[in-house]
Amino acid sequence: MHHLEKWRKLKCALPLENVNMKFLILSCKTGGGHDAAANALKLQFEKMGHEAFVFDYLTLAGEKVAKRVANAYVNTVKTVPYVFGEVYKLGMYVSKHSKESPVYKINKKMAKYLIPYLEEHHYDAIIMTHLFPAETLTYMKKENVKLPLFVGVATDYTCTPFWEETDCDFYIIPHELLMSDFTKRGMPIDKLYPLGIPFTPKILNPISKEEAREKLQLKLNKKIALLLLLIAPMSVFAQKFGHIKSADVLTVMPEFTKAQTDIQAMQKQYEDEMKRATDELTKKYTEYQQEQANLPKNIQERRQKELQELQEKGMQFQQDAQQQLQKSYADMMEPIYKKIEDAIKAVGQEGGYTYIFDLNRTEIPYVNEAQSTDVTAAVKAKVGIK
Repeated sequence: MHHLEKWRKLKCALPLENVNMKFLILSCKTGGGHDAAANALKLQFEKMGHEAFVFDYLTLAGEKVAKRVANAYVNTVKTVPYVFGEVYKLGMYVSKHSKESPVYKINKKMAKYLIPYLEEHHYDAIIMTHLFPAETLTYMKKENVKLPLFVGVATDYTCTPFWEETDCDFYIIPHELLMSDFTKRGMPIDKLYPLGIPFTPKILNPISKEEAREKLQLKLNKKIALLLLLIAPMSVFAQKFGHIKSADVLTVMPEFTKAQTDIQAMQKQYEDEMKRATDELTKKYTEYQQEQANLPKNIQERRQKELQELQEKGMQFQQDAQQQLQKSYADMMEPIYKKIEDAIKAVGQEGGYTYIFDLNRTEIPYVNEAQSTDVTAAVKAKVGIK
């Protein structure tokens, strides 16, 4: 599609300058970025004279469900960030090798909550700053549910796993340099619009040093060692630096292989149990549908209550299983990560290094290998890998 024609298509679909529109902006509280982008869009739409409503779409399934999902995500990122990293890598693998991901299977179940909500509330367009509602709306579209225009907004400077299995009308992505990342994953280029990540104008307003220090709870008369470290010439400090790619060590450790095998076995047990519970619910629901017309009203109500309780128990088990898997994986990986960290410290002390940077954990775009030594092999030897 020609560049100008593509932009004309978006402008026709969203006639923001000529028509007053009503927007539903769906997010999830899995980190602050999604909500921040959603609220920035709301502010801009309202500034242009439109109506806009933001809410966590998981609350349609109940506040408890939304809170559990949010807490599971935030606690994982805060307490065991490496688990989140491993889950992300697993997501990338599943994304490449599966037609329908577990993320899609879970989120399509939210359709039963979202469909009646949209039937009751009319919107001209739905904007999603999170993958989860995009998965639900994609499922609804496949089921021929009547929907308004819906647009996905990517809030990461990469194409995160599973966006490619969604089918939004348009996608807003952070930068034109990311177009290839999205198209390589199979997303149609004519639906991609590099308009940036939505943000509120207030971040453009600089604050004084005094305000910044107060917000960071730093004393005004205290010299900040971190600042001195950043601005002082590196020649002031010792000159021996090292770097490592910890993933190259981690992935060849027997302990890591065993942890992956154990967690996959546990995941299989949970999946089998969830399938059994789902099959039971499906069977009971089918039986109820077949018998419903001949049942007295009080028996219908009792059966409906039983089905609802089974469904709620299934969702609760799913949440508990996810949390238990995360905890078990964290417990398995903690001694492995400690072993690597202890090995890095030992190599650093023995070699007289000032710093050893882990390139898998630190965003360092360039390393001058003439001035920094790759200690990956030395660390491998320390953990017993030849």
